[in-house]
Amino acid sequence: MKPLIACESQLLDMKIYQLLIRQFARLLRGQLTRRLKPTRCVLSCQCTIAFIILIHPYAVHASNTQLTIITDIAPVHSLTSMIMGETGTPHLLVPPTQSPHHFSLKPSQAQLLSSAHLAIFIDDEFTPPLTRQMNATNNDITRLELNSILTGLSSADMVEADMGEHHKHDDTLHNKEHNEVNQHDDLHTWLNPNNAIVWLQHIAQTLSELDPDNTDTYNRNAQHAITQLNVLNENLTQLLQGVRNEPYLVYHDAYQHFAAAFKLTKAESIAISDARKPGARRLSAMRKKARTVTCVFAENQHSDALVNTVTVGLDVKRGELDPIGSNLDRGPDLYIELLTQLAESFNACLSKK
Repeated sequence: MKPLIACESQLLDMKIYQLLIRQFARLLRGQLTRRLKPTRCVLSCQCTIAFIILIHPYAVHASNTQLTIITDIAPVHSLTSMIMGETGTPHLLVPPTQSPHHFSLKPSQAQLLSSAHLAIFIDDEFTPPLTRQMNATNNDITRLELNSILTGLSSADMVEADMGEHHKHDDTLHNKEHNEVNQHDDLHTWLNPNNAIVWLQHIAQTLSELDPDNTDTYNRNAQHAITQLNVLNENLTQLLQGVRNEPYLVYHDAYQHFAAAFKLTKAESIAISDARKPGARRLSAMRKKARTVTCVFAENQHSDALVNTVTVGLDVKRGELDPIGSNLDRGPDLYIELLTQLAESFNACLSKK
């Protein structure tokens, strides 16, 4: 793991800078105690200016050194931004317009990742290219795998446990050996705000371990963010209360955690995953299912072709969902806007008013 502000070379730069300042102070005191001729005064001023120019890089480096934080997707970037506040800005690796499963790192991103202090990401299986790159170039990086924090719970139980007991987590939750979340489960765990509340606490704790000087800031920002998410949870629960029992179809299986958090009916999905197209038999079964649901949801990151195949000629409402915030501005506000937008989309299409 890389320590805070942290590298030995950075500490050496600070020591050099402090040494140069002390030497300059001695020089200045010596000049003030002597009378100098005008020419010598000019030379002394010139030397002083040259000295300031010489030490400037050390001064800038010493004052601007900060952690390099990598995040995988926009919702995680948003949660991390909430905690970091004015202490810095995390880097986002996967733009919302790209698939987290198959994205390619740019050379500049690979270089950034090779020297980063901390990577915060959903799951090794959710962003395989990120894990491969870290394994290849930066084994010293601190890794915060968010789904491993929810260890020991299946994806079906995970959300229900988080709703009532999100404060009752301890270090045993970090034991990956008990993690039952696998590639066949819904890894879109950020869509449950109760999971995000757990993560905020761990993000603040990890940042504080790397950057103890800003511990108070991280903890204060975490408490503020948790308050915001609790309010969001209450508001969205109230918004969706009238559509809880409405059946619906979704493009792919990405909404188990959102549905469980707000007690919606569990959805059938046209595609089992966004990385695998359904066969003719499944499309036929989903077309039959579409006759019995209130709404069929497409996704703005994917073609409408499959949804059109399932709904053509049927009298069924259609909506659109965005599970990652592809049309939202990056930053600390994105996470709350994302869940609000999702809830409004569900309510609009499932409501019979």
